[in-house]
Amino acid sequence: MLLSVSPGLRHKDWDKADWEGVIFDDECLVEKSKDPRGIWVFRTPPEKYHKDCIYGVTKGPGVKLMVWGCIWGRNRGPLIPIFEKSVNRWAYIGVLEDLDDVHQEVHDTLGDPVFQRDNAKIHTAKDTMAWFEELNIQVMTRPANSPDMNPIGHVEEAEGEDK
Repeated sequence: MLLSVSPGLRHKDWDKADWEGVIFDDECLVEKSKDPRGIWVFRTPPEKYHKDCIYGVTKGPGVKLMVWGCIWGRNRGPLIPIFEKSVNRWAYIGVLEDLDDVHQEVHDTLGDPVFQRDNAKIHTAKDTMAWFEELNIQVMTRPANSPDMNPIGHVEEAEGEDK
């Protein structure tokens, strides 16, 4: 039977040490030549072609790569590229199978970890849940349509700011 830990009031009394044993994971699409900020340039007509008023744009689809990462406590797991054309439950399980080192490190330092992920279909698929159950890994469940409060999203944003 899959050990699942439900969110909410059950965790209201957790302290820092309890949360350090939770492995948070997520996928992220990285695109080269894609600037999500959209740069605005205000200029006068004589400045039309001034180098400070021109921003180059790459045409075409650009280069994209889906990557997977995880965090726990103050630690970061590996950044794993996902080369499949679409990320499905089998690609996700393939990534999870490469996590023996991470799982063992968390287990050795903090005890049995709890795995927390969002409600994406690949994370909640029967095959994915069976994989967790087979390895006896606790999974923190989330209510359907709950907000994504996974802190790894903030790590992605912070990492992007350093560049």
